[in-house]
Amino acid sequence: MTLDGPVQLQRLARKYLDEGRTMEALVVAKKGSALFPSFLVEFQLLLAEAYVAGRRRAEARSVLEASLSSHPDDQRIARALDALRP
Repeated sequence: MTLDGPVQLQRLARKYLDEGRTMEALVVAKKGSALFPSFLVEFQLLLAEAYVAGRRRAEARSVLEASLSSHPDDQRIARALDALRP
């Protein structure tokens, strides 16, 4: 599998998350965010999920809050942020 597109990187990050490979998922999600800004929300959601999996909820919340401020109508972000509230 070549990793030259956003969909491939998203799949790889998801695979790493499913396998419990949190650090690798974080790296791939950050790389995807930098390389494919038009897919920023998707990669930020994956990044937040990886932070949660790594018990870094504050960082996940920070990523989602920044994402929501840039994309206030995106319900995926709002739902993910709501799931993090105590």
